[in-house]
This record gives sequence, structure tokens and C-alpha cells, in this order.
Amino acid sequence: MHNFELSAPGAICLYGDSVIMYKMTCVGASIGLYTRLTFKSLCSKSIERDFIEFEYSNINLHIRVPLMTFLAYFFHENVNRNAHVTRIRDEVESFVNSLRRMYIGMYEPNNRNHLLSLRAFFFLLVLISYTSRHDIKQSFVVKVSTELAIGQGLGSSASLAVCFAACFLRWSILQKGIAIEEWDMFGKSLIIEFAAICDSIIFNAESKLKAVVSTCGSVVAFNEGKVSRIYLNIPNMKIMLVFSNFGVRVPTVKEIQRYVLKHSITVSILNIVENISKMSVQTFNMIEKKRLPLPEMGHLFLPYYEKLSEFLRMNQEILCAIYMVHPNTKLICAIAQKYLFAGKSISINKSAFILLPPNITDEIIIQLMSEFNSFNMIAILTSLCCDGLRLTETI
Repeated sequence: MHNFELSAPGAICLYGDSVIMYKMTCVGASIGLYTRLTFKSLCSKSIERDFIEFEYSNINLHIRVPLMTFLAYFFHENVNRNAHVTRIRDEVESFVNSLRRMYIGMYEPNNRNHLLSLRAFFFLLVLISYTSRHDIKQSFVVKVSTELAIGQGLGSSASLAVCFAACFLRWSILQKGIAIEEWDMFGKSLIIEFAAICDSIIFNAESKLKAVVSTCGSVVAFNEGKVSRIYLNIPNMKIMLVFSNFGVRVPTVKEIQRYVLKHSITVSILNIVENISKMSVQTFNMIEKKRLPLPEMGHLFLPYYEKLSEFLRMNQEILCAIYMVHPNTKLICAIAQKYLFAGKSISINKSAFILLPPNITDEIIIQLMSEFNSFNMIAILTSLCCDGLRLTETI
């Protein structure tokens, strides 16, 4: 029997914009809020009827499905294990729809979070089983919880997909009698591939930026949609996440992209953002070249913090000129500016993050959070450049 736990962080786009600039230079970073997954396979001899159990506590989803029902649907004699991912997605959607009649537990078919989470779970289970030629013959339980706000642009879907991909890949490897304590780059590349497919095909992600960042952690630079550099020697940076739940409607990704394509001036503006992203990459290159033990970098980091803050401020101001940034985001960044801090919107949501100086005092943090609370906004203190996917415990 196999039991293990793993976790993957959330991710944000620091510089550039992963919605409208996913083919240009972008810089992503992990945040210190994690999705956690526990896996446990069970001995069939002690079970009257084998099952698959999945629980996602944050959204009150808990479902148990007969294993034979799942196997009959996806592993019958004439199944095509080389089917295209879109065909597998369609089959998974059909299977999840059929669960309305046979599940045990708590599942609301009209709850979008329930529906997408189940689709992602079964999609990666089937895809990885087909790819690795892994036959599922025993009951197992997967439990998920997350510290990430769902649907707020923090990479909650990417980190969930990374956890699922890592879980099912690890299980398939363990079934072959191979034990691994941590992922090498080849293993991570497989996880990224599967997680990015899931994030795109199930959650409609525009790029694989967040799947890569959630897997690798720290800071990752992208160019033309591909990873150009992964930074491993960047110190943690304090940030404040600010969420607002009031105001006007948020434009959709497609609406923003249509707006950008319709206005020719946006091309030259995007080139400016591209240059800002490249300057941030140069700054991260300089930080990494220091190669000092991370605890010793605190007092040396301030000049780089000032550069990174200025790039953030410029990035946000220029993005405001391209498309209508949500008024709440503008308010968040304006409050940050009062304290001489830089803020940036998180994707297209009504939320933003603020980059805090390494020497900030508790008094200033409390004062800043109180000001956001006065506008009925929720502020959370966390950090950037945290560890990526990790095997947190083997039981």
C-alpha cells in the first residue's frame, strides 16, 4: 500500500501580463500559499467493494465512486489508450455528468468548482494511467485542501493540477517498485506537461506560466511562451495580497484580447511592457549572481527591491493604459503608493499584490492592513519566491 503527501504553491505574473502577453517576455513567481494533497491506497482484501474517493475540503466536495464503474468506463477491452487529450476530456465530462446517479458523499453538479475539480481529477487520472500504462486495481483516497483563494488569479487551478499530476505520476512509479524522495528535472518536466494540459483544457488557462511556476517555485522567466530561465537563488520577498469583492463587472479574457487587437497603439505600448519585463529579468540575473546564502541577503537586497518596485509601478501604469483595469485594483495600488510601495493587479481580477520592503515594520503592516479593511477589503501577508512542488511527508 502506498501513502504520501505533497504540496504545490500558488503563482502570479510579476512582470508582463500572462493574459495579453503570453507570447512575449513574462516573469512569474511562486507565492507562499499552498495546495496540499494526501494520497492513500487501500488493501482490497479488507474492502467489500473497491472505490475511488476524492475530497476537496475548501469547496465541501466529497465523493466516492465504485472502482468497477470507473474501470468499465475508461478501461474496457476496446479502449483507445492513445486517444487525443480532447477525446479524453470529452469522455471525462460525460463520466462526471453520469456521477449524479451513482456517487456517495457531497457533490453539487451545478457548483462550478465541484464540476471543474472533478473533471481535473479524473482527466489527469485517466490521461496519466493511459500514458504510463498503469492499471488501477485497488481502492484509493485523495484528499485536497488549499490556502489559495479560488478564482482570484493566484494559480489555484494550476497548483491543483500540479498536485494531481504529481500524485498520479508518483503512484504509477511506485507501482513499478521505484521509490523517489524528490523530483528531478525530467520528472518535473512531465508534471508540468500534464498539469499545463489540464489547466488549459479544463480550466481554460491562457498559458502554462502558472503550472511551471507552481512546479519549480521561486522565479521563472518566459519568452515566446517558453521557459527561458528558472531562478533558484532568489530570497523570499514579502508581499501583501489584497482582495475586493465589490464594484463593477470584471472584463473577460476574450474581451481584453479583442480590445488589444482592435487598437493598433497597444502594440507599441506592449513593447514598453516587454522592455520592463526584460529589465526585471536583468535584475533577477544580478541577484542570482550574488550567490550568497539567502539569510545573508536581507540587508543587501534593498537596492534590488527598489528596482523591482519601480518596474512593478511602471508595469501597472502602462497596463492601465492598455485596457480598463478594475477600479478596485486602482484603489489598492493608490493606497500602496501612499506608503511609497508598488502594487500590481493580479490577472484580470479585482485583486492586487503589493511588494513590501525587506525592512518593513510590523507597525506599518498593521496600518496598511487596517486601511484596506476600512474599504471592506481583505489583506493577507505572505511571500514570493517560495519552494515549488514538494513531497512533504511519506507516511
